[in-house]
Amino acid sequence: MLCECCLKHEAITHITGHGYVCLNCNNKLMLEMHGRKDDFQHPDSIYVYEPDGTVRQFELSHRVMEDGVFWTAKEIDGSYIFEFMSDIDDNTSDVIKRFKYKIISGISYKTIDRDVSMGLYDDTLTKKGIDYSLNPRGNVDIRLDSLGKVRLSIDGEDFSLNDFGKMLKRYAGMTMCFQVQDRIEPLLKKDEYLVGLKVTAGGLLNDFAGALEVFEDDYITSEKIIAFEKTMLDIANKLDILYHSEKMSEARFAGQKMIQMLQEISCTEGDFPKFDIQLINNIINKP
Repeated sequence: MLCECCLKHEAITHITGHGYVCLNCNNKLMLEMHGRKDDFQHPDSIYVYEPDGTVRQFELSHRVMEDGVFWTAKEIDGSYIFEFMSDIDDNTSDVIKRFKYKIISGISYKTIDRDVSMGLYDDTLTKKGIDYSLNPRGNVDIRLDSLGKVRLSIDGEDFSLNDFGKMLKRYAGMTMCFQVQDRIEPLLKKDEYLVGLKVTAGGLLNDFAGALEVFEDDYITSEKIIAFEKTMLDIANKLDILYHSEKMSEARFAGQKMIQMLQEISCTEGDFPKFDIQLINNIINKP
């Protein structure tokens, strides 16, 4: 479908009052809504080097949204795709640096072991003389092909579900714990592990109420704010995890209650509690 604004490019999204629009028209309309100029200047592509010297080229693009800027890096002549969210007011050069760091981290840690095939093992996937086997931890990108079938991109290479099953054979008799998350979330890096974590709306509200007890005497000092913020960052991270699970409504309920409790604080100092209210809003109002 062509963009209903410029009638030139392929439409990628729908904006109320404007219809289906392309990336360029979307950015123009969103910038007008935010009342700012287009200062998201960045290179069309970047080169990233792997530890073994392999060079990968990525095409960069950004899409301005109501609550931030959505960045995408697609590998040219490859299968890697990385995504990233930034605030509308973030410095673009700093955003590119942070995004590039995520890309470097993503391609540096390998989910698959590759060895020259010796024909000695039947618990690996063999392709073009190479044995493929899964490491015990890693990242797998889930996609659909043109026929609607699931394909997996691992270390920038395309695999079928059958391929994935063959690479899992070495772990027969073990248990696999997995976690599915949005592509914009941080990737699992070398020496990082998935750790069981229980997060509930009630538990978060209890922790939040406990953190607020430091202000019981309605007397605010910088020392109290620093103590509160340390706990608040941990609560915010858990709230974000809850929001990206299948309990989005619970996360929004907990976030709204936290905002209400912050607004009831009679004393303020500097950016407190405005910063914390904005932090919670940014989490519970993500698309």
